[in-house]
Amino acid sequence: MKELNKDLLFYEQSNGGVTFSGGEPLYQAGFLIEALKACNEDRINTAIDTSGFCDTEAILKAAETADYFLYDIKFIDSEKHEKYCGGSNEIVLKNLEHISQARAKILIRIPVIPTINDDLQEMTGIFEFIKGIKNIEAVHLLPYHNIQTDKYNRIGKRYELPDIPGDESPNMDEIKRMFSAKFRVKAGG
Repeated sequence: MKELNKDLLFYEQSNGGVTFSGGEPLYQAGFLIEALKACNEDRINTAIDTSGFCDTEAILKAAETADYFLYDIKFIDSEKHEKYCGGSNEIVLKNLEHISQARAKILIRIPVIPTINDDLQEMTGIFEFIKGIKNIEAVHLLPYHNIQTDKYNRIGKRYELPDIPGDESPNMDEIKRMFSAKFRVKAGG
């Protein structure tokens, strides 16, 4: 907190605060919850950047104190989520429903990846799911880019999606229109 309080003047002037991200910050729930409480005591706004793939009890406890959740949704289709993310999305979707009952505001972030999740069926499924969720302040549609390919090469790792074009999805305008019907939408992070 000594380190975070050095920037207190900036937080006050910008109405900003501290974002806990990672990896997945909720994998260190004990530390996160204590840090959230300390920030709250010092009147520092807080946000948790999460995939929602975490223990429900931990995310509910964090939701008691956090001001915002930056919540990623990659797929509504369970099979696609399993294929590309390596696990079920059931907990991700359930945790979003759970935290929507808390006081925290939610910013949904959706990576829009050509040929992977940018088809209108997938995006309509996500839209239909989140339109009933309370406390969503905005939706950010994150265009895919492939600039990380070079980073993978430099560290000697194989990039798993080499054939995905680095261009914005050809469906982006239609996706924006769909989500704009209910939410404040921003394309980009």
